[in-house]
Amino acid sequence: MDARTMENKKITFIFAYFPLSLLFFGFIFFVSCAKEVEQKVDEGFAAEQVIEKFSVTDAKNGKTNWTLEADSAQVLDKENKILLHKPIVHFYSELNATSKLVANEGEVNSVTYDMTCWGKCFLENSKGESLKTESLSYNSAEKKIFTESRVVLIRQGQKIVGKGFEATPDLESIIIKNQELAIE
Repeated sequence: MDARTMENKKITFIFAYFPLSLLFFGFIFFVSCAKEVEQKVDEGFAAEQVIEKFSVTDAKNGKTNWTLEADSAQVLDKENKILLHKPIVHFYSELNATSKLVANEGEVNSVTYDMTCWGKCFLENSKGESLKTESLSYNSAEKKIFTESRVVLIRQGQKIVGKGFEATPDLESIIIKNQELAIE
């Protein structure tokens, strides 16, 4: 057998089995991806509902306490949780909006209406005073916001930095537990 005949047989072999090998490896790839997706679903949680452009209002005796909007929400009925992506919360006193909270992520207890937000939380009241922190919680029964994280509060022209914080959502009543420094 000469070199040319050997090379032709190699080419014929490659072209004859290439589609079969491509089909085989494609099947293996598809099966491995399907298993990976199944594993991710089994390891994670299963939301009963996924809602885009989610909104809810908490009102008692005809008075709105807060409104919540989020880009999306995952409702976990068994855990009494609603997981939020890009939540925005407007807090009210009487009929007036007193402050607005914006965060990257959040969670609402669907029974107590307590909230926790995390990832660049920013709260601003109607006077222009603001609070920045990495996590912020709201106790619905007490109508208080709080965190154990580092906070930066801008109020009446002062910047106050501390760790640990409790306040009303309108920032009228504030306790900073470990004040680090204040700059005028």
